[in-house]
Amino acid sequence: MKMPEEPKTEKNSKNMEMMIGLLIAFFGAVLAIAGIGSGKFGGDQNMAAAEATKAYAWYQSKSIKNTSLETQKDLLVALTQSGAIQKEYSAGIDSFIQRLEAKSQRYKKEMKEILEGSDKIGKDNWVQDKNGEMGVIVGAQEWEEKTAYLEMVGNWFNYTNLFLNLCVMLGAVCLVIDSEKTKNLFLIGMIFFGIIGTMLCIYSFYLGWNTPYN
Repeated sequence: MKMPEEPKTEKNSKNMEMMIGLLIAFFGAVLAIAGIGSGKFGGDQNMAAAEATKAYAWYQSKSIKNTSLETQKDLLVALTQSGAIQKEYSAGIDSFIQRLEAKSQRYKKEMKEILEGSDKIGKDNWVQDKNGEMGVIVGAQEWEEKTAYLEMVGNWFNYTNLFLNLCVMLGAVCLVIDSEKTKNLFLIGMIFFGIIGTMLCIYSFYLGWNTPYN
């Protein structure tokens, strides 16, 4: 004896619910992947911001030292010009002033490299080493630019999460609605938001992996 077949409308309803469930699973997976990307590039942004802070602190320490040198130099120049220093000591004082000036100029070059980075100033202007290696300084401004870029990437991931969360929410509503017309309306909305969210996810990863500030 053959088993009675399910009514067509009931079978169609089950098929639709299965399709909605699969779509929710798919877009939920995309949402999880977007969450991983958001966490990864958010961590990179925090690291870049910390490096920018360290670089500016390094720059500031050089600036303080240079200011101290220039203060000494200006004081000695003023004393020399005022005649307060005896002539027999003037040659030694002049030599000391020249050394201070040379050291101050070096500090200024080091500050420029720390601020802008080795790549920006060119090999001929490298004066600051890092762990004994020349030409590897990433400037404070470069770290700041990278931080701003990664913040922009994070914003795109936020848009991704927004659309995908709306997609999953509409999908969940679809499963509990009995009206076929309303269900179809929410299904269309779910697919619409899901496609946009997926495209934004791909674009966000593209921006993240193709950063010009590696």
